[in-house]
Amino acid sequence: MKRLGLIGLALIGAAATASAQQAAPKEEVPTEYKPPKGMCRIWLKDVPAKQQPAPTDCAAAVKNVPQNGRVIFGDAAENKTVKGEVPKDAKGFSGKTTPPPVVIKKPPAPAA
Repeated sequence: MKRLGLIGLALIGAAATASAQQAAPKEEVPTEYKPPKGMCRIWLKDVPAKQQPAPTDCAAAVKNVPQNGRVIFGDAAENKTVKGEVPKDAKGFSGKTTPPPVVIKKPPAPAA
């Protein structure tokens, strides 16, 4: 009976720990307030979008982000590529080539 009680307490403790580790939902930044490519913006929690700080360089944003804020990177969406997609600026590569042929090594000739 004691063993069953200990197992029950362990399960309750594990469930409490797991629920405490759930990430808080991040509020979405409206598209018109996302920083331009190559820049960043500090997004403050519980501050209206119109009152957020202006976009700045990423080094300054990361250095100066307060406890109630997070850094939004401007080029995060543009850098995402689909798996297998060839970048548009890739020269001389179409991505539709056949793999190289397999070369089977011959065993060395026996010494005579």
